[in-house]
Amino acid sequence: MTQRKQCYVVITAVNPKMFAGDLYLNTSPATRFYQHAEPQELESVRIVDIITRNGWYNISCAKCYNSIKPLDDKLICRFCDDSSFIGVVRFRLAVIVDDETDQRRFVIFDRDARKLTNILAEDLITF
Repeated sequence: MTQRKQCYVVITAVNPKMFAGDLYLNTSPATRFYQHAEPQELESVRIVDIITRNGWYNISCAKCYNSIKPLDDKLICRFCDDSSFIGVVRFRLAVIVDDETDQRRFVIFDRDARKLTNILAEDLITF
């Protein structure tokens, strides 16, 4: 029998952003450490709710995928400092999932949401 080495994984939400030519690191309020001696199995979960309070899509930069906001009559990416493009509509689904023991909130982004729905976000939007 092969002996497995114990593995430690550190998960922290560090989100590097360029702003005004400087690199900023946005972090979560706390870093948590999780230790599991045995590998976790994949679980099936059921989506029980889609939270639409903050919308279900965003308009993002085609280059860096960051959300963009309209400024005057243009869409400007403050990270790429580019205003010569058209924004891309992408899914951003906040969902509540249930695994029969607990419910948790997750965010499903564009690529995975397209796989689940077989629909492009831009096909659901009319401006």
